[in-house]
Amino acid sequence: MSKFTLLISKGAERDLAELPKLARNSLEVTLAELELLDNPREKLGPLKGRAKGLYSLRTGEYRAIIEIFDYKLMLLVIEAGHRKTIYRKYQN
Repeated sequence: MSKFTLLISKGAERDLAELPKLARNSLEVTLAELELLDNPREKLGPLKGRAKGLYSLRTGEYRAIIEIFDYKLMLLVIEAGHRKTIYRKYQN
């Protein structure tokens, strides 16, 4: 029964700090729950195109972009933001 460790990049920390308090709290709680899962991919949506290999965590209108390192049992939050803008840099 392996559990993952959650790491948040400095950029994602800044992103989270800029979100409305309710959205930030919701994302933080959901991210913490991911650590407890044996397979966090069950709660994440895979991204496509240039972002292949990354995953999106949905919480209301806000998203967190996550990379999974299976060999280290680590989840790395790359960025967070509103769904309207978060995916722009990953579009083809």
